Amino acid sequence: MSKLMTGCASIDISPQPGVRLAGYPHFPRPNVGVHDPLMATCMYLSDGTTEVAIVTMDILFFSKKYAAQVRARVNRLCGIPEKNVLLCCSHTHSGPWAAGNPELEATAGDGDGEPDIDPDYLNYLLYALAKIVIEAKKSAFPGEFGYGTGLCGAEKGVGGNRCRKDGITDPYVCVTAIREADTKKVRCIMTNYALHPTFLHEDSELVSADYPNYVRQTVIEKFAGAVMGFAQGASGDQSSRYFRIGQSFDEAARVGGIMGKVVCEVVDGMQFSGDLTIGVENVEFPIQIRKYDTIEQLQKNVAEKTRIYEELKAAGASYLDVQNANLRMLGAEDMLGYAICLRDGRRVDLRDDENPCEVMAVRIGKLCIVGLQGEIFVEYALKIKEQGDVFVYELSNGCLPGYCYNDEELHNEGYEVGNSMLAPGFGNVLAAHAAELIQKLR
Repeated sequence: MSKLMTGCASIDISPQPGVRLAGYPHFPRPNVGVHDPLMATCMYLSDGTTEVAIVTMDILFFSKKYAAQVRARVNRLCGIPEKNVLLCCSHTHSGPWAAGNPELEATAGDGDGEPDIDPDYLNYLLYALAKIVIEAKKSAFPGEFGYGTGLCGAEKGVGGNRCRKDGITDPYVCVTAIREADTKKVRCIMTNYALHPTFLHEDSELVSADYPNYVRQTVIEKFAGAVMGFAQGASGDQSSRYFRIGQSFDEAARVGGIMGKVVCEVVDGMQFSGDLTIGVENVEFPIQIRKYDTIEQLQKNVAEKTRIYEELKAAGASYLDVQNANLRMLGAEDMLGYAICLRDGRRVDLRDDENPCEVMAVRIGKLCIVGLQGEIFVEYALKIKEQGDVFVYELSNGCLPGYCYNDEELHNEGYEVGNSMLAPGFGNVLAAHAAELIQKLR
C-alpha cells in the first residue's frame, strides 16, 4: 500500500492578443496571437506529514513579490505551507512579462510610455497558479514517484554553452514523474533541462513555449492523459547559439522532439515507489551587488564596443561574429545604465523586488530538487549536483538582477556580465547555501 499521496493539474496561461512578449527587452513586441499554448503545471506530493507543490510555468521571469502572493493564497485556501510551494519558469522568450524589465528600466526606457507587465494578465496568472495547486491537492490519489536522467546534449544537435562552443555544459535531461499506485498510469511528468528557449527570436510576435512545447507534445502523445511541466535548468550560459540549424518553429520542433523522446525513455525506465518521505528546507540571504567603474570609464567602454560592432557589420562579418559583438555592446550599455541608476538612487525592480535571495531544497526520497532564483551559469549547478541525486531548477520563486556569471566570463566582458548587477562570486554563495540545505535534508 502506497503511503504517498500525489496529485497534478495543468492550465493554459496564454495571454490575449496585444499583451507584450518578454525575452528581448530592446524589441517591444505586442503579441499577435498564440502559436502554441503556454502552460502552468503542478505536481503535488504528501507523505502524510510533509506536503509540497512543485509548479512550472511557461514564463520568462516570475518576480519574488508575485511568488509570495501565490504562496500566501495557496496557504490560505488549502493549507500548504508557503515555503513548501516551489514556483519555477521555463524561461520562454515568447511569453509575457511577469517581473521587472531587466534592462530598459535601468537604462533609458523604451520611450513609448507603455508598461511591460499587463495588469489584467498578471491577475489571471496569479489566480491560475494558485488554482492548479489547489486542484492538485484536492484531487490527490495514492501514488508513486520516480525520477531519472537521460543524455541529450550537443551529440544530438540540441545545444550547449553559448559563451564558447567548447565551454562546459550539463547535457542531461532530468525527469520526475508520478503514477497511480493501483493502475500504474503515469499522470504527471516534470522535465528539467538547461537550455535557453530562444529558437524563436525577436522577430517573432507569436506566443509560444518554444522548444518545451514540442517536448510536451511528444511526451503527451505517448503518455495519454498525463500532464507535463518544464522547469528550466541552469541555462545562464547555455543555448543553441552554436548548435542550431535555424531560428524557427521547425527547429524548435526538431530539438523538442529529440528531447521528448529521451524524456519518454527515462520515464519508461524509471523505478517508482510510494514508500517515500519528503523534506523541505529554505534559506534567504542578501543579494550582493557589484561595484562599478566610473561613469566616464563605462562610457568609453560603450563607445569601444559600439565601434567594434559597427565595423564588423559594415565589413559583412559572419552572423555569429556580428551577433556576439552586438551582445557585448548591449552588455556595455547595460553596465553604464545600472551604474547611473546606482549613482542617482533610482529604483531597479529586479534588484529591489527580489531581495533577499531564496534557495529552496525539496527532498523526495533520495532525490533533492534545488530551486534557485535567477539565471545561473551551469558551473554552479554542476557544483551543487556533486552532492548526488540532485536536480537544479533556476528562476524559482523569483529572479535576480541579471545573470549569475562565473569568473571566466567576467574576464571576457560578455553580454551576461554587462547585463548583471550581481557581484562576482555570487554563484558560489548560492551553491554553498544549496549544499548546506541538501546536507540538512539528508
